[in-house]
Amino acid sequence: MERLSLTSRAGYNPTEAAIHMARYQIAAPFCRAASGKGLRVLDVACGEGYGSLALTEFGAAAVEGVDVSSHAIATARRLFPSYAVRFHVHDGE
Repeated sequence: MERLSLTSRAGYNPTEAAIHMARYQIAAPFCRAASGKGLRVLDVACGEGYGSLALTEFGAAAVEGVDVSSHAIATARRLFPSYAVRFHVHDGE
């Protein structure tokens, strides 16, 4: 599965959802500096933004979410209008 969607009518696959969120769990320790201060994090290929929001929950001070899909970014902006997360349409390369 290339993209996990929160709004798609396609079947929900809990295994794929768990794999996606496990990737963000791996990044969790890197959201804060040794001092405990939250860091600014770049989330490339953020899709619909659920993981970018999770990074703020893990302690990031700010997250810049980037995805090539304008549809995914529009959805992310609608679902997660957080001041700590900004979403951008851009190619990750």
